[in-house]
Amino acid sequence: MPEINKGDKMNLIHISWAGPTIKLRVGKKYHTFEMHRYCGPMRLYADGETVNDNFWPENSAFWPVFNKWVQQGQRVNEHGIGLVK
Repeated sequence: MPEINKGDKMNLIHISWAGPTIKLRVGKKYHTFEMHRYCGPMRLYADGETVNDNFWPENSAFWPVFNKWVQQGQRVNEHGIGLVK
């Protein structure tokens, strides 16, 4: 790696391999997210666009359903809907 002197500019490219887009039903609402291999679920708008604050609050109703979905093997139907019993 080349030495970087003060005032030099480093150009960085970040490529993120996102997982599939998934929707989980929590109560009467669907939560849309990409399941990242290392970062976990990254919240999206229903149209697939990234949400600025892309994590759910710790006390969100999303987490118990998400955790159950993970424990049950992260099954998804042909429409991208997470299957939770």
